[in-house]
Amino acid sequence: MAVLTFFEKYHQTDLWYEKCIIMEIYHLVRSEKNPNWSVKETAHDFQVSVGLVSENLNLAKAMHDDPNVMNEKSRQRALIYIGKIKL
Repeated sequence: MAVLTFFEKYHQTDLWYEKCIIMEIYHLVRSEKNPNWSVKETAHDFQVSVGLVSENLNLAKAMHDDPNVMNEKSRQRALIYIGKIKL
């Protein structure tokens, strides 16, 4: 059985909410090991923007608070649902 890295799993999935949770877990693990770990470092490791990491972490938190967020068809719709962006 092959074990996927966070990065492989992130790039392998097409589900926006799985990407958020994968990134959140990675960020939390790294933050636990290094209290000075930042969103910027997570962005560097995933080779994405700091803004994307920030939004994904906000969406992951929102999913913990309200699992209905995952019912949204897209990441953009989920951001609207949680009030992070307006139409």
